[in-house]
Amino acid sequence: MKLNRRHRSPEIQLATPGMIDIVFLLLIFFLVNSSFRPIERQLASQLADPNAGASADQEPLVVRLRVGRQVGGQPQVEFQVGGQRFSDRATLGQWLANWPDRQQPVLLVSPMTTPVEISIATLNDLRQMGFSRVAYVPEGNSNAPPDR
Repeated sequence: MKLNRRHRSPEIQLATPGMIDIVFLLLIFFLVNSSFRPIERQLASQLADPNAGASADQEPLVVRLRVGRQVGGQPQVEFQVGGQRFSDRATLGQWLANWPDRQQPVLLVSPMTTPVEISIATLNDLRQMGFSRVAYVPEGNSNAPPDR
């Protein structure tokens, strides 16, 4: 079959009015579905102001556990609050029973060698005495407060 090379098909033309409609429809779609957020610096802060309350400035009561030599297979644990030293949890509890501020934060600082039962029992004792803000800090942690 012999094709006539002189007879060419008409050039393909795109309907630009339809293309413009599609572009505007996509633009409207993205504008309607996008959300505009304010700049974060213009948002009101939900954090507590450190100058507003005394509770943020309140020094924590630091209770340190010291592990001594083993007596009868059990390590000897000593409790220290500031300069006061206590040989057992009962005497520590008697001393803390007269503590005036139960809302003061309490940090229990314990070395990693302390038996877990003793640390947990001390935390429970502090909570049962009425201290509501009690936290445990391992002694190797950089957040542990220095001795005073």
